[in-house]
Amino acid sequence: QRRELPLQVGARIGELDRERAELVQKSAESEAQRSLVIRAPQDGVVSAVLASPGQTVTPASALASLVPAGSSLQAHLYAPSSAVGFLRTQQPVLLRYQAFAHQKFGHQRGRIEQVSLAPLQLAELVGQPWGGAVREPMYRITVSLDRQHVPAYGSLQPLAPGMQLDADVPIDRRKLYEWLFEPVLGVAGRV
Repeated sequence: QRRELPLQVGARIGELDRERAELVQKSAESEAQRSLVIRAPQDGVVSAVLASPGQTVTPASALASLVPAGSSLQAHLYAPSSAVGFLRTQQPVLLRYQAFAHQKFGHQRGRIEQVSLAPLQLAELVGQPWGGAVREPMYRITVSLDRQHVPAYGSLQPLAPGMQLDADVPIDRRKLYEWLFEPVLGVAGRV
């Protein structure tokens, strides 16, 4: 027994070392699962964090919204088929941001970059505030903004992704007397 005792002690010490190594490994795995570093595919600014600590996520879950560095915001307008007939690229657009009352801060300017050639599918319109109330085909109009900010109270307030807006596209320019006499000239042209 005296000869076997050092072997038994050595075996027990080996078991204890193995158990300690397993505990260290489990602790390291637990610590690694506690925090996770997710790298963005490019430089940018996080505009919204969509997940909260402790929330379960899947690989398909969005965790944050990232605005790429150096990118410019664009406005996406939606117009019914009855309104897109006279829209062309490079036409000026007058924008009214809901966050900045146009009565106080004025209209902002932009230019039409693209008018979709086909109407959007109903599934593409579901996320829009008016998506459920669409009665006719809608077309997407992409507008480049002249400024990425709005002058307000002596400083420049930056625009943020997702801001709601209304827009007007001036299509026709006439003199006041042409507007006044249009009905008379229309009747005269038919006679």
